[in-house]
Amino acid sequence: MKQIPPGLFSCRWERGRAAGLELAKMEDISFAKIKQRQQAEIKEELYHADKQLTMVRREALRHLLRTEHLQYQLELNHLGKSFSLEAARRLLPLKTCPGIPAMKVMEGKCS
Repeated sequence: MKQIPPGLFSCRWERGRAAGLELAKMEDISFAKIKQRQQAEIKEELYHADKQLTMVRREALRHLLRTEHLQYQLELNHLGKSFSLEAARRLLPLKTCPGIPAMKVMEGKCS
């Protein structure tokens, strides 16, 4: 049986240990980058979700204002009062539906 010089074994062990430490360091860096990438994706998703929620709420408020405006206009017309459409259109552009009475639009029958 061949004898291994004592210095050769320790040299191999040190190289193996150094390679293992290097591999562990690379894994740590990789995990840190993965975590950082995931956090960036979550932040972006939250930003877009918040933006989408804001848009939905804004559109719901616009719909509510349009509905109230139409109801107010109908009440004034019923009382025989005049209503300036030009001023109202500048303040709040209304969705018009050809061939559908204003009441049906107010009830959401217009698409």
